[in-house]
Amino acid sequence: MDYGQYSKATRETAENLRIIDDAMFRLVAERKEVCQEILRTLLDRPQLTVIRVTPQCVVTSLHREIILDVLCILEDGTYMNIEMQKGIENDDIKRNRFYAASTTAAYTPKGTDFSAIPRVTIL
Repeated sequence: MDYGQYSKATRETAENLRIIDDAMFRLVAERKEVCQEILRTLLDRPQLTVIRVTPQCVVTSLHREIILDVLCILEDGTYMNIEMQKGIENDDIKRNRFYAASTTAAYTPKGTDFSAIPRVTIL
């Protein structure tokens, strides 16, 4: 491939991308197999199966819109949100608690018995 068609700044930006950078993770997370391998490795669950992947999943719940880096649905119905963070400015514990509650509220039909509420995990 001829990379000469791109400016020096564009080539340098691309060369310096890491998987934790939002743009790169967005591209990587589009592939179900990649997300499945990440989850299998980090959770030490070699048989885990990802059914569906939604990168940059927008969830509107509890009067606020959030964007999940990637939302996966596992074979057992668990919702798995993979969040890529490199900053330290966020209160990650409260943020993850809010994301889990928002995801639960958005994907649980009205009237669902509490025993049937889907499991949501943030990674």
